Amino acid sequence: MSMDGQEMVSRKITPGRNYFGMRTMRILALQNIARTGLFAVLIGFGAGCATQTKTGKKAYEFYPPPPDEPHLQFLTAFSSEKEFRGKEDKNLMTFLTGVQPAAKEIGKPYGGAGSGGKLFICDTEVQAVVVADLQTRRFAALDAQGEGALKQPQNITFDSDGLCYVTDTGRQQVVIFDKNKNYLATLGKKDELKPLDVAVSKDKIYVADLMKHSVRVFDKTSRTLVRQIPSIEEAPKIAQLQKEISAIEAKAKLQGETSKEDLKALNEKSAELNSKGPLYTPTNLALDSKGRLYVSDSGAFRVQVYDSEGKYIRSIGEMGKGLGQFGRVKGIAVDRQDRLYAVDALSQATQIFNEEGRLLTWFTEPEGASRVQNLPAKIFLDYDDVSYFKSYAAPNFELEYLAVIINQLGSHKVSVYGFGHKK
Repeated sequence: MSMDGQEMVSRKITPGRNYFGMRTMRILALQNIARTGLFAVLIGFGAGCATQTKTGKKAYEFYPPPPDEPHLQFLTAFSSEKEFRGKEDKNLMTFLTGVQPAAKEIGKPYGGAGSGGKLFICDTEVQAVVVADLQTRRFAALDAQGEGALKQPQNITFDSDGLCYVTDTGRQQVVIFDKNKNYLATLGKKDELKPLDVAVSKDKIYVADLMKHSVRVFDKTSRTLVRQIPSIEEAPKIAQLQKEISAIEAKAKLQGETSKEDLKALNEKSAELNSKGPLYTPTNLALDSKGRLYVSDSGAFRVQVYDSEGKYIRSIGEMGKGLGQFGRVKGIAVDRQDRLYAVDALSQATQIFNEEGRLLTWFTEPEGASRVQNLPAKIFLDYDDVSYFKSYAAPNFELEYLAVIINQLGSHKVSVYGFGHKK
């Protein structure tokens, strides 16, 4: 990178390594301040909360490391109720019989959300929503029975009224529960949807539909379909452009080369197609403070951004292993400053972009870390449950919100990080 900050670092993102040295961190910090007015954030990412040094004192890991101002601290991670509690589970039967109760472990999680002092984790292996109570430090399952019974819960979210929305690929529906977690309603009929994620605004419900390669938009009150993104009107044109592009590519493959005429036509049709904001594999959704919709399009290696009316705005990312690129983009989240967090299951890193789609930084585990991210699928931000994690934070570090990453494999399925600042 040049000293004036105009040239972006272009290096391969590899799990377990951090390519941002101190010089690069300072250049990125200057670049971010000059261009966006933001302080450099989250450069580098580490594993480990408070550890004991040889002197018995607690050692906290901050990122970026000194002498830069810290913005992130690893807090804790867990894959079972025992790890969640942080101690052995002692009860009367264990005392009398010497037999420990069956371990309550998370199987293969995908989606998650925080609400009301609880973390809700969609476990696709046990086909249930695991509820981790932050006050009692106990696991339970979302009591979904009868009409609300779940088959394959994939993602979960809550609205401002406390209603709970679960996308269930087994039922091919979105199952809605009231604030007391009683069954309320469903979205979608049999063979109508393959919902992977759901996001809720003040008056709309957005559903990522893998079956129709689109986002279905429902009215929140009536729960009737009001829109599709991309629009139904654009669908035939998008399909036609995709067909024409495929034909040109097939011709080039057969001939072993692409003529100038075909290359020109390919570029023109690709540009026209991209301007319509097509979706191939919409997997995860997020909304920002301005009502803009972010769609993680795993099959196209990018995040698509639309305005509140469903009009395409921009694409973030492209296929690749470098900065600003994705191999398998999955979970996304947007903070209150409209910064986009995007998890990549292939590089196993999380990249952060500003609201214009410019890369700010990325983070992953350092080499030799014991808590390696393993097939991360989801990231969600939690502003309301910070108090439950203050004991993990360093005394001079003020937590602003939690960043929770869900890993499908590995020894730490739920990793909790704190974004904040020095007191």
